[in-house]
This record gives sequence, structure tokens and C-alpha cells, in this order.
Amino acid sequence: MKLFYEGQTAFSYIWSAMEEAEQSIDIRMFIWRDDVLGRKMLDAVRAADQRGIDVRIKKDWLGSVFELAEESRASLIHDKVPLKGWLTALWMHGFYPMAGKPRRARLASADIFAGTNIQCDPHDMRSDHSKSILLDQRLFIVSGMNFENKEYDQDLLGRKYFDYMLAVDLKDHTLMEAPLSIERNLLEVSKDLDIIQNVDGLFHVKPGIMSRIRQARSELTIVMAYIGYQEITDALIEKCNEGVQLTLYLPIKANLQSDLNLKVASQLYERTSGKIRIFLCQEMIHAKLIMVDDDYVTFGSANLNRQALEVLGETNIGFFSKVHGVYDDIHASMEAIRKASIEVRSQEDLKYNRLRAFLEGLV
Repeated sequence: MKLFYEGQTAFSYIWSAMEEAEQSIDIRMFIWRDDVLGRKMLDAVRAADQRGIDVRIKKDWLGSVFELAEESRASLIHDKVPLKGWLTALWMHGFYPMAGKPRRARLASADIFAGTNIQCDPHDMRSDHSKSILLDQRLFIVSGMNFENKEYDQDLLGRKYFDYMLAVDLKDHTLMEAPLSIERNLLEVSKDLDIIQNVDGLFHVKPGIMSRIRQARSELTIVMAYIGYQEITDALIEKCNEGVQLTLYLPIKANLQSDLNLKVASQLYERTSGKIRIFLCQEMIHAKLIMVDDDYVTFGSANLNRQALEVLGETNIGFFSKVHGVYDDIHASMEAIRKASIEVRSQEDLKYNRLRAFLEGLV
């Protein structure tokens, strides 16, 4: 098992692993942007195809909305998007302005995989937010990292992105797949890996996460890009008021729903009488990690907001970090985030725009 929390080492590992693939590469990806990183990933799958590797890509059109609204405003895979997608992208572009964005959005000019044997339907409407790669049906890579330059280098504002990626050789591990892994007894330390998914219209992530939060006995540490699901918020408040040490890491200015994040953080602070520790990171946290009692960890693509828990396909992986030898790596990542953060000392540190928070809660 290998854990990464920094984009350059994570993607260097991906490229090396793809070069060593012998039979197949299966990719599920939400955002695949037309930028430096996206093009390098394209070169990697084309090179694999030329070696005779079976390459299968599941790329959701919904991701194109974010591709057309943010950063380079260019989609590498999609040559057309439904009108609803265009309108949503235009709204997002205006609602979340950022210096340096191009004035015009750009779709792919044609079928990017024409002339190859790569299997990909760019018009597939899957609403799947997952980010995973499976190599030779053996090496499983799961993360919150999209194929876009800001995960590898920095965004248009010059911010580093904190995110997680895990690579695991399945021949060395027992994999518990949903729905079996929704309920995991955290008192019984195991070598098993849990996969918790929203898939085929079945939403397993919410009950899986709720189960793990409710089992916390001493500590809950959350490193999250986007929060806002009331049932989760209530559960965290309850655990904190029972005496569980609750620590939350959020971006001080998220690329999306930043005011909603701060509204929920303010609610957490108020309803726990300030017992919660909140760190606002000046870089961008794109991670989605929950650590229970300083050992069990679950992370992947699922945020703690309504879209992740009720709407989108998601993939999270869970495991006991000490058993799998990545405990120190996880704490090193948290220390790096903490050094880039400001700790909240009072509710005044959690100011937000009420109207924007309300609108973000609606969408």
C-alpha cells in the first residue's frame, strides 16, 4: 500500500504504473481538463493503447460542467455538452470568478480517441464523481484527485492543492465491497479494505460514513473540501458534545461553496461551545478524509455535502492506518496542512456571506 498527499509524487507514480501495465487499464474520472496535466494523462493512455493494452475510460459528461467553468475552461474529452450543462457552467463561471480564467470556454474539437482502440463514451451521463484507476485488474488506485493541472502544480491563484491518493495491490489484501462494508466494527482491527460506494442508484456512502462517525470514542479528524450535509453536521456536534475531540480542516477560500463551508463551520463552533478545533487552510484542501480514533481512515471522492451523499456516484476506501503502515504518512499530511492554516479562535473568525451561503446550500 502506498499513500500520497501531494500531486507531483502521486501522478509520477501513476505514470510509472501505467507504463508497467501489461493487460488493461480502467479509469473512472470526473474532471479531465485540457491543460498540461490533462494532456500528459492523455499521452499516457495513448502510449498504453499503442502497446496493445486494453484501455477503458468512464468519463462523465457532468464533469465537463466544471471543466468549462473553472481554470483553463477547456474540456479535453467532451466535444459536446447538453444545453443544461452549458447553462450551469456559465452560471458557475460568473458566480465563482477567478483572475486568469479565459473569457471563452472550449470543448474538445473532435473525438479525442479517434484512431485508437481506447473505449470511452464522452456523452455518457453517469453523474459519477469517482476518481479511480485499476491496472491489470490488480493495482487499484483510488483518490480525490482529478486529472487537472491544479492537482499537480497549483491553481490560477497560485495555491497548492492538498489531496489524497492510495495505491494498493489487491493480491495482497482482502477487499470488502459495498454493501458489506457499510457497517464496519471499528473495535475489531482488521487488514481488510472497505470500499464504500454510491453506485447503480444505491447510496451507500452516507450510511457508511454515519456508521463510522457514530463509533468514534475519543477522536474524529476531518480533512474536507466541502461540507454542508445537516445529518452529518448534527452527528459531529453530538459526538463532540459527548467528549470526542473533533478537529476539522477546511480551505479558508474554497473554489466552490466557500460561504456554505464557513456557515456550517460556524454552526459547528457555536453548537459545540467552541470545543471543536477548526483550521482554515490558506492553500486549497481538495481532500475528503475522515480519521476515527487516530487509526481508522476513510477517504476518496465523497465530500460531506448533499451532492456527494444523495446525488452523485462516489468511491471511498477505508482501512486501519496502523495495520497498513500509513499512519505516519497521514499525520505528516495533517501537519503540512496545519502549517498552512490559521486556527479558529472565536466565531468571529468564521465570517461568511449569508446570501451566498444560502444560494450554495440550494444548489
